[in-house]
Amino acid sequence: MPSRDILVAPAALLSRTFRDALNIGAPRSRRGSVSLVAFAAWRAGQGALAAVALERTLSLHPDYSLAVLLDDLLRRGVPPSELDGWPSVGMPGVVRPRRRSRRGRR
Repeated sequence: MPSRDILVAPAALLSRTFRDALNIGAPRSRRGSVSLVAFAAWRAGQGALAAVALERTLSLHPDYSLAVLLDDLLRRGVPPSELDGWPSVGMPGVVRPRRRSRRGRR
């Protein structure tokens, strides 16, 4: 499944992904994966799942910026449609190609 498709994934897949994210990797690394599941759930209209994922992350890492930001979106009632069309690759300056590093070249 392409990574962008997770944003419109059905609730069952998001639920399974959330469960997997809680069990994979070191506890510190889980905060990122669980927060991304929360984002995907919010974008898919699954606010309850997003709230549970954020609650789990913030209980262990209360200052994790992505979780704090998403929690604020949910608490303010911002609809996922606010991000429709984002990011637009066609807009200049939105997605820039990475510059190649010259490290290691002589």
